[in-house]
Amino acid sequence: MAEKPIIFSAPMVLALLCGRKTVTRRIVNGCIDKAKPPCAPGDILWVREAWRTVSSLNNTPPSSMPKSSPIEYMAETKKIFTFPESRIRSPLHMPHWASRINILVTDVRMERLHEITYLDCLREGVIGYVHQPCKGSEALREYLASDDHRRSVIDSYSCIWNEIHGKGAWANNPHVWRIEFEVSNEKAL
Repeated sequence: MAEKPIIFSAPMVLALLCGRKTVTRRIVNGCIDKAKPPCAPGDILWVREAWRTVSSLNNTPPSSMPKSSPIEYMAETKKIFTFPESRIRSPLHMPHWASRINILVTDVRMERLHEITYLDCLREGVIGYVHQPCKGSEALREYLASDDHRRSVIDSYSCIWNEIHGKGAWANNPHVWRIEFEVSNEKAL
């Protein structure tokens, strides 16, 4: 078992916190034949996210901050922040002690991005785009069971992928590591 950091964007942190996200995909780097997984079942990944602390520490590197420093997490968009004059810090610079979420890896495998299923999109934290094609709950139930709805969830995921990895990244259909996990520890918010 190893402990390693993993970065998540604010929307994905929120999906983790409310239990919607149990899978993530990361692009395989280097030669596919020689690629080694970034983690293994049993590993603990501590989540890095955008954050800030009191403004008196604005010029202090995270490695020099006291572990008792108060932390605000930028994913909490509805919160009124206590430290409005402090600078927002990149997830890259979040120290381990400031992380509030640990995830336990349960499965890791390589696949092509386009192999993602409807259910895996939901496990990625995607909230399916639903429009009601006509009035009535029966029609909506039929739509939710249809291929149109399944495609719309995958389309939503492809938009998220392009937003994170750049225009056209979805079309490249890269090899990815599919990492399945469960939230094993969440510090008090």
